[in-house]
Amino acid sequence: MRTEEEQIEAIKGWWKENGKSLVVSIVVALAAVFGWKGWQQKQHNEAEAASISYQNLLDAVVSAVNGGESSDYATSEHLAEQLKSEFGGTEYARFAGLLMAKVAVQQGNFEQAISELDWVIANEPAAAMKDIALLRKARVYRAMGEWQKGIDAAQKVTATEFESPKFELLGDLYVQLGDRAQARDAYAQALAAAENAQGNPLLTMKFEDLQGEG
Repeated sequence: MRTEEEQIEAIKGWWKENGKSLVVSIVVALAAVFGWKGWQQKQHNEAEAASISYQNLLDAVVSAVNGGESSDYATSEHLAEQLKSEFGGTEYARFAGLLMAKVAVQQGNFEQAISELDWVIANEPAAAMKDIALLRKARVYRAMGEWQKGIDAAQKVTATEFESPKFELLGDLYVQLGDRAQARDAYAQALAAAENAQGNPLLTMKFEDLQGEG
């Protein structure tokens, strides 16, 4: 059995061989912990700041739409750009893009609406948001008379929950192109995908109007 002095010498020897690596491991572990906490705090602060900016944007848009100051549109554009430049990785920035696309459509500025929607699509939105942006983009192209571009955008929608509006929109676009057979097929798919076809009598009417055509 080792004496107390031998045990102390053994500990000293072990520390001499392993102490440095142990200290390094502890430092690395502490750095990771504090680094993670710092990152979490940074994310929290960023989300909070983005939330405030988005609320200010909403207020400016609502004021502009309701006949507020003429500068409200300029303010909303500035706030939206600020959200996209400073908080581009947040959902608030993507929602800002969708909102400003809607504002642009209301003003008849379709090119600006397409630009806003393209920004949303390019900045890694959630799958559902991407599909919403694509559907809105297709509708803007329909308003512009760009039928094929609208079809190309709508066909990129993938979620089953958007199948009915997707195919109805495709049907509308095919009608404008003069391809009534494709339109009829698209309306049929829209009806098949609809949870409640009776809740959309216009869709049923569109389909029935093309029945019997070659």
